[in-house]
Amino acid sequence: MARALIVYYSFMGTTKTVADLLSDELQKNGITPVVEVVKCSQIKPGIFSALKQLYKTFASSTFTLDNPPENDPRQFDYVFIGFPVWGYIVCPPMDVWLKAVEFDTTRTKFGAFIQQRQSGADKCFELIEKTIGKPLSGKMTVFHFESRRQPEGSKIKVEQFVKDAIGGETVTQQDIPRVEEGEVKEDKQSESEVAKE
Repeated sequence: MARALIVYYSFMGTTKTVADLLSDELQKNGITPVVEVVKCSQIKPGIFSALKQLYKTFASSTFTLDNPPENDPRQFDYVFIGFPVWGYIVCPPMDVWLKAVEFDTTRTKFGAFIQQRQSGADKCFELIEKTIGKPLSGKMTVFHFESRRQPEGSKIKVEQFVKDAIGGETVTQQDIPRVEEGEVKEDKQSESEVAKE
């Protein structure tokens, strides 16, 4: 039976929600998922912490993972990488993880699900491809509010993402259901709501 590694870092819970949907969808397709959560206690939840961490990222601060990589990506048929965009780059905890492991580009197909507020995922897809040395078989952009406001839409996106990733076709932005621009701007959370995630 084929196996898939789902490795992700979630700052406010959205990426975790999508990883859970992805795990379920892989099982429906006869693929055994193994989930690895990347953790970094240097980063605290909340909007103000996010701004502070973004500053540290651009100031070239060093981030250390709480847990070194637990799985060897070379042992999997599929590797799915998920994280939120941080200033148009791969968020530091995921960047550390990606640079700490090795990849088998002949055996493994790769997919990435990236959470963004309005933009930045395309640049992150490019950075991941450069790091792993192979084009992604599947790409999925996740807006941070979709899993809460449009859970059925998120499920449909994940189903399509899995089909394309395991089939080898790259998901383009035209293939993914779009959310209207106004909806992105309407989503505002209070500090207390974010902290609960």
